[in-house]
Amino acid sequence: MAQQVSPENFIHISYTEPGWKADPQKLLDAARRWRSPDSMMLPRFDVDTFQRTHGLTSTVENAIEEATPQQVLTRMTAPEFLNGPIEHPWAEDGTILSKIRDAMEHGRPLELVLPSFAGRPHNPAAHRRVAPDLGELYALQLLKNISDAVTRLHAPGLVITLLLDGRAHRDFYGYSDHEGMPYASNLWRQIDLLGARGQIQIVELHDLMSARASELSDIDERVRSSISEKWTDKSFPQRAHLIRALRQGTETTAISSALIEMYKSGDSFPISVQDFADQAELIVQERAEHTAFEYAVLMTKLRELDVIGRAFPQAIRGTVHPKPGQYAPILKNVRTIISPWHGVAILTASGEIVTEYESMIFQEFERFRAVYIYGDEAPFYYEELTE
Repeated sequence: MAQQVSPENFIHISYTEPGWKADPQKLLDAARRWRSPDSMMLPRFDVDTFQRTHGLTSTVENAIEEATPQQVLTRMTAPEFLNGPIEHPWAEDGTILSKIRDAMEHGRPLELVLPSFAGRPHNPAAHRRVAPDLGELYALQLLKNISDAVTRLHAPGLVITLLLDGRAHRDFYGYSDHEGMPYASNLWRQIDLLGARGQIQIVELHDLMSARASELSDIDERVRSSISEKWTDKSFPQRAHLIRALRQGTETTAISSALIEMYKSGDSFPISVQDFADQAELIVQERAEHTAFEYAVLMTKLRELDVIGRAFPQAIRGTVHPKPGQYAPILKNVRTIISPWHGVAILTASGEIVTEYESMIFQEFERFRAVYIYGDEAPFYYEELTE
């Protein structure tokens, strides 16, 4: 039986702020002075050095015999592991603590299910690479560190299920379904590279939805009607923020192609630059509004049917966007605004791994070296060059 979700409460509809930093004028200036960017190719990625640098720190490595559930949750909420307020995992209903206690009493691994790693459909402003890069590898290592830390307190350990949600979103974003399918297998390769199989696993949200397709269909019309009533209220604050955030992910290849065609064909195009800009803005806004509405509908349906909770009844609910009663692991450097899969990884001069939209690289291309791993068609990461 579905529990109806009031459109007045949209806390379940999460999104990542775009974090725009690129400057169109700087990009034009870069195009004027463009030359072949600096690059290099590695025969393989040095995972041993990577893990020595980014593996579990000494501050959380000591084991505790006969640890309590409270000690396990305290370890999981250490500053190097938890994103967001420490009060969230310790919410008053005690759901997370009770799941930890149950797993420990029955001698089984703790479970954490984390909807995330949405994939990398092509996006010329955000990233050229469609396979996971160093940013995802870093995020996986941070998750492995949490699992390693828990294992020192509870021998069966912590199994983290990444619930890949990108394929479930492809249709309303406008990308091909099959375009998103290789991402999971490439992510598995990164998990194996880290030696994290058994600690981190992958499940597709698309598969969970397929298993409950008839139920999702049964409530579709009612959910759409309910959200539509609130959606038409232009003063609804989350609506504008959600649309703005989803503009970045909405497929706009046809517009990008039209712009390239105009400027590479010289002065023969039959539309003025201003007309093109006006139409492009209108189209992108319309598509972003469609994407945002469909996203809100899907998130509400999944919540009403408790699709994730019923698929993983023993698991702690994880989140990329901190919320009370859920566990939000750190997946990126504190300097990074966007999620690792939304941009490209940069190895800074100080040795940090951050993620930015690739357009940031393009506008200051002299500051970076593209680093490829043998066989790659796009950089695995960018290295910030010292002066």
